[in-house]
Amino acid sequence: LTQEQARAEAVRRWGAHAGGKERGAAEMDWRAFVSSRLTTPPAPSPLAMMQERYAFDGWALLTSCILMSRVSSHETKERCISEFFREWPTPSAFLEADTVRVGQVLHSLGLFPDRYAGLCDLAQTWLSLPVFAVDLREHKIRQIGPFGVDSYGLFARGEVGAEPKDTALKAFWRWRKEGNGDPGPGPRIKAEPKPEPKAEVLKAEEPKTEPGTEPKIEPGPEPEPTPES
Repeated sequence: LTQEQARAEAVRRWGAHAGGKERGAAEMDWRAFVSSRLTTPPAPSPLAMMQERYAFDGWALLTSCILMSRVSSHETKERCISEFFREWPTPSAFLEADTVRVGQVLHSLGLFPDRYAGLCDLAQTWLSLPVFAVDLREHKIRQIGPFGVDSYGLFARGEVGAEPKDTALKAFWRWRKEGNGDPGPGPRIKAEPKPEPKAEVLKAEEPKTEPGTEPKIEPGPEPEPTPES
């Protein structure tokens, strides 16, 4: 991609504020900006975890982690997260959202002030950082803890690092550790098992009879005459 093409791709994916409101377009290395945000998710797993649905986009994945954290009801998570992305499909759209409306959509999740602060920090960082990274130290983002960082590595980057502490992530990590779901350039085709050779059925040989030794069949006794009446 040329710089101009990369910039257009960034705007297409993440909205008009890609590159940051304050940063001039000429200053940005747009190819590095885009490439650092592209994901390489693993193949779908039989666990069907929610993060797998959002692994196509790093911002969406991290946003879903902020929203699902500390929520026990699966139905509530499904409803609120789906509605969030219907309303604000890009970080640029979210930064222009009305705070009251965001509160209405996320009300059922609880802890709104904390979640909202994390969502704002994530969107601003995603749109402005020249090369995106997230961790628990230098590139710490509010409301993104070990669960979010491990999810980003596993689902967005396709990485299999240290075993995560979260129970659900552990199950997915073990599945990946067994060699499943490796990201690749094309679909993985499993080799068909070779058919086992059919067992050969051996027919018992009929006993050979030497000439002149054939068994003789003796005639049976004559039937007795029936007495006449």
